Amino acid sequence: MDPIHYSPVFAGLTPDEIDRLLDGHTQEKYFRKGDFVLRRGEPYKSLLILIKGEVHAQMNNCRGDKIIIADFHPPKPVFSTTLFASDNRSPVDLLAITESEVTAISKEYFTYLMQTNSMIFLNTTRHISDRAQFLVNKINVLIYGTIKCKLVNYFIDYLDRNGSAEFDIYHSHQHLADIFGVTRPALSRAFIQLEEMGAIIKHSGKHYWVNEKILRAAALV
Repeated sequence: MDPIHYSPVFAGLTPDEIDRLLDGHTQEKYFRKGDFVLRRGEPYKSLLILIKGEVHAQMNNCRGDKIIIADFHPPKPVFSTTLFASDNRSPVDLLAITESEVTAISKEYFTYLMQTNSMIFLNTTRHISDRAQFLVNKINVLIYGTIKCKLVNYFIDYLDRNGSAEFDIYHSHQHLADIFGVTRPALSRAFIQLEEMGAIIKHSGKHYWVNEKILRAAALV
């Protein structure tokens, strides 16, 4: 089945309904690893749904350090919050991390779909709202002063979203360092600090157990 059938903007629709709505109204775009899907400042003219691969939204801070704002995996729309903005120029670089494929639906036609299909309208509104909430949380992570505070709030966010004190972290230390805009050695020291405090316990690999009481107390320090 086509990955686009599982995209959140088409939730609740059957594959046949999706195919009928999109017939003749999509464009497939292919990107090699390291290609820009969209550069910062370029207009976001179409809804881009990732079909294959991985895309990062990233930018550089004033020191030139790379910061990953978000990462996207199939079948999610890529930085959809920009599509209907008054200024629809991309505020970030969208970079293909692996060989990637994107299905593009023009803004004009997708607007028509939203106006004529209440399910697509509700799905898109929910998705954009979720992404906006994610970006606010991302800002909170970035503005915390110390690396330890950033890591603490990263774990608290994981805890709140998953509702469990045990979970796997799928991001590598380097990827987390890029998300926080810090160096990998500095991030590793922050991990060690939290482990020494008893706020987190590493079971194996990327599987962690969190002491919620200690972790939330650490967020106040």
